Amino acid sequence: MLVNFYTTEFYKISNHDFQIKSSQRFPVFENDGLSNVWKINNSYGVFSTTEERWFVFHLETLELIDEMVLDKYQGESSGIDTLFPTGNQLIFRCYHYNEGIKEVEYMSVGKRDLESVIEKTS
Repeated sequence: MLVNFYTTEFYKISNHDFQIKSSQRFPVFENDGLSNVWKINNSYGVFSTTEERWFVFHLETLELIDEMVLDKYQGESSGIDTLFPTGNQLIFRCYHYNEGIKEVEYMSVGKRDLESVIEKTS
């Protein structure tokens, strides 16, 4: 996979000759920019936007599955700004403002747990 962060276009490329097999541009970027992209496993990827929205997509087809929402960190004074993928976990850096002071917490999600949720919703 190849991603152009300027045009927000995702490309599926062949391994042996680097030719573009398919491309996809997601409608969520009409009023937002691409912040980062992560591979979760051989089937799924996650990307975040500059407005701290998170989405899951199929790596094979480049189809958007759904927006990923962590209810605890939604709102005007909180959000998720970073993802640290590890061998079997995804660690999200979450923040919220408490009386004007930014407080940071880390929340971990097992990759298999996330895969199970994705498979149920897709």
